[in-house]
Amino acid sequence: MKKFSSLKSTSVLVAMVLGGLILTMGALNVFSADSGATVGQKAPAFDLPNLNGGSTLSLAQFKGEPVVVTFWATWCPPCRHEVPALKKIYKEYSSRGVKFISVTLQYKQTKNDVTQFQKQHALPYPVLWDANNKVTYAYGVSAIPANFVIGPDGKIKYRSAQINTQFVNVLNKYAKPAEASK
Repeated sequence: MKKFSSLKSTSVLVAMVLGGLILTMGALNVFSADSGATVGQKAPAFDLPNLNGGSTLSLAQFKGEPVVVTFWATWCPPCRHEVPALKKIYKEYSSRGVKFISVTLQYKQTKNDVTQFQKQHALPYPVLWDANNKVTYAYGVSAIPANFVIGPDGKIKYRSAQINTQFVNVLNKYAKPAEASK
């Protein structure tokens, strides 16, 4: 009888832990089929504070234009490594009608950390502060860096963890020709 009671208590404890885990994962949309933005879907809208000054920046401000949205953090080695490539791509494609938005998440960093990094590395594109990581979650970003190309129609055309040839090929598809932008 004592053995049965102990087994029953252990079973209840395991059920409670698993139930709590499932509820937590559900709250984080881990099981949700529609969690995160995928290629072909309309990009989730957002309004976030611009750390470059000014008030907020909205994705809607760029309606009808191609937009690169990159998610990153100052403490992330791959993100830091990507900065020179992203700055180079910005220099070439911003003059061809592509808009760039950098979204930094609030995890293991402060606004001051981000502002200092931005100044130190002379980031030429807007840096937005995702205070509660709501935009990060809406885009389904589970690892950084995460790069999105949003077409003029507002749909996600490309999603990748890195800047690569395929990323550049997608940009070329939506950017104005080099001659037309001068």
